[in-house]
Amino acid sequence: LEAGDHSRAHAAEKELDEWYDRDCSAVELGFITYGNAANVYWVHPRSGERHMQRRLIPGDEGTVWLTAGLGHRFVVVEEASGETLGEYEATHDAIHTIVAAPRPISKRSAEQWKRTEDDLRKFEQNRANRVKRTWTKRGYDRAPLPPALFADIATYWYNNAATCLVYEEWGADSAHVNWWSAPPEMCYLPFGLKRRWHDALRPLVEAWIGDVELEDTDLYGLRRYTRGSTLMPHVD
Repeated sequence: LEAGDHSRAHAAEKELDEWYDRDCSAVELGFITYGNAANVYWVHPRSGERHMQRRLIPGDEGTVWLTAGLGHRFVVVEEASGETLGEYEATHDAIHTIVAAPRPISKRSAEQWKRTEDDLRKFEQNRANRVKRTWTKRGYDRAPLPPALFADIATYWYNNAATCLVYEEWGADSAHVNWWSAPPEMCYLPFGLKRRWHDALRPLVEAWIGDVELEDTDLYGLRRYTRGSTLMPHVD
């Protein structure tokens, strides 16, 4: 090979190796619990020794995300009792619920919640009336997703739907979703998927609003509304 060709071949090989390590041989694993505090350990493939990775505290905000190679194994151990709560292998991007969240309960009556919803509806209408500039005629639209993006979303859902769904944590006075009567469920996403989905969606939304450059804010996950669930119209 000529010197220049050799350099280009080396660079291409390095790029291929980096792509394989990043997108093919590594996955993101999430762990979430609503029970007692626990510890997440990586298990050495030959010796079986457990190596402490992260402390897992209860609630949404305590979710632990780790990047792992395919085939790596992890165990989650309750901190106080030393009981093994679960053993997991890295086979795909996933989030594992260690101890499920209890169904949310409210002490308010249906009439009290109706008044709260009425007040919130008026508040959101006033917010909408104060909007000074609009970017589209209706403020919303519906369009097909790019096939690759839809496949990515469907794959994550297929791999995780049976185990990932948890009841979301709502404030005691929050009424945008009627969590007290028909609580929706959430399947949280790893950071890599969030970035990938943002990157795929951003140019579509930018084109829709007139080629205005946008920046990412947040992408919670895949929410499943159960029968009877409602979502209050609101201004984000």
